[in-house]
Amino acid sequence: CMTTLPALLLMHGVGDDGACWGPFVRRLRQSPGLADLLVVTPDAPAHGGRRSQPGHTIAWPDLLAEEIAAAEALVARSGGPIVVGGHSMGSMVALGVAANRPDLVLATYLEDPPLMQGLPDGDSDSQGSGSPGNASSGTASEPPAAVDVSEFGDWFAELQSIPLAEVIAAARADHPTWD
Repeated sequence: CMTTLPALLLMHGVGDDGACWGPFVRRLRQSPGLADLLVVTPDAPAHGGRRSQPGHTIAWPDLLAEEIAAAEALVARSGGPIVVGGHSMGSMVALGVAANRPDLVLATYLEDPPLMQGLPDGDSDSQGSGSPGNASSGTASEPPAAVDVSEFGDWFAELQSIPLAEVIAAARADHPTWD
């Protein structure tokens, strides 16, 4: 029987950083019995002021390896399996940690996981069409077409060439209610 709460490892979405979890973590810690909840919210490579480096990039194997290592460290620190969670990109990494290392994970928390892009719109005459960012599957029995995410590499490279203060100012202007 577990006598303490499991620690939380929360991963952010693309273009965000670990600080985005601040309001959520503060609300959790204000709940009865959760004041001392152990929560870790790491920044992914090329996020939150981090630069991509060999072995530490936004490529899936790098993201997954980093977060498995973070989960191992948190399990060692907390003394038991943890809850892994994330938003968007982070939810997919959390799912990857849980799938690859179920011995570390008690539960998952997945917010807006991009498990599938685009759904059939029910119009059998619209085969092969879709709005930008959505893949069209044509029929309900066909899986959605693959989504090309290669543009993210260029976007991250561009972000890394801009002074951090400008990136932060633009993000705050676009999302004034976010931490």
